[in-house]
Amino acid sequence: TITDKTRQSVDDEDFSSAVYSKADLVFNGSGTLNVNAGDRNGIKSTDDLKVVSGTFNITSNEDGIIGKDLLGIKDGKFTIKSGSDGMKSTYDTDTSKGNIVITGGEFDITASNDGVHCNRDILISGGNLTISSGDDGVHADANLQVDGGTIDIKKCYEGLEGVHITLNDGDISIVASDDGINAADGSSSSGMGMGGFGGGQASSSDSSVLLTINGGNIFVNASGDGLDSNGNIVMNGGNVTVLGPTSDGDTALDFDGTFTINGGVLMAFGSSGMLETPTTAQNGFCIVTTLGAVSANSAFSLTDSSGNVIMSYIPTKNYASAIVYSSDIKSGSTYTVTAGSTTQSITVNSNVTTNGVSGGFG
Repeated sequence: TITDKTRQSVDDEDFSSAVYSKADLVFNGSGTLNVNAGDRNGIKSTDDLKVVSGTFNITSNEDGIIGKDLLGIKDGKFTIKSGSDGMKSTYDTDTSKGNIVITGGEFDITASNDGVHCNRDILISGGNLTISSGDDGVHADANLQVDGGTIDIKKCYEGLEGVHITLNDGDISIVASDDGINAADGSSSSGMGMGGFGGGQASSSDSSVLLTINGGNIFVNASGDGLDSNGNIVMNGGNVTVLGPTSDGDTALDFDGTFTINGGVLMAFGSSGMLETPTTAQNGFCIVTTLGAVSANSAFSLTDSSGNVIMSYIPTKNYASAIVYSSDIKSGSTYTVTAGSTTQSITVNSNVTTNGVSGGFG
């Protein structure tokens, strides 16, 4: 157990953390390290910080764990309560550094700022992360890639954020007071609020910004935009469910470039005032419909002409629109949409078939 207290001077970098190293720092073993950082940070290395195993209970006034060039975690059990970021990686002059790699471990992070933050790339391929944060759940200044594991963001401003976000596999659940997943380049914009990291919409598309969904089970409950990209969105697979905003100032799917669907299953519910429709769909068909006011916990279903249920869900929020895509939706077929007491008959006549949707967005 290591404890430090508030110091009058913080000019000396050596005093910025309860456990501090100017060289690579590696933790191995089955022991427990309790860190009570009453001054600033919990554990910090100005080079690489790697954790192979162990149990870590960290309470800090500022960041919980910092690996300034690299934070790499193979396994371990972490309970972090931080006054700023939970886990963090930065860099000095070498912009190829400042990365985070997580391949396993159990994480319970409560952070006033970001749960996981890095100045470059984040790769998560395993582990179980439970995060409650005051700002982003997981934030990368460049690339954010998820290849596996479980990410449960119970509270945040925005859930996953990066310039390039690639979701290949894993179980992801997000509850956000603003955007659920936000692909943005960090620049501000005019016209429709502040763009980039921190919320809002960009005034024009940035082709370098991309959200790619290749697989995984993804659930987003967002008060702002559900899936948001200042550039493009490409969905090649995965099971995606979005409970978007109830206000008309945001939308379940928000993109400034194009949204291409090539596979997977998508169900997105939200308001209709700024409804955006996917650009194109292949290997299946997409239906976008407005529904009027539907109360929370009112079942939604899509059935074919024989009465077979193609898709169904019970949104726990009020909703006025639905966007659904599946390879089971066929061209030329007529489907019945039921949402609470609302019933519609929709014939699929294009790869993105709309019903009651006005133009101007998407």
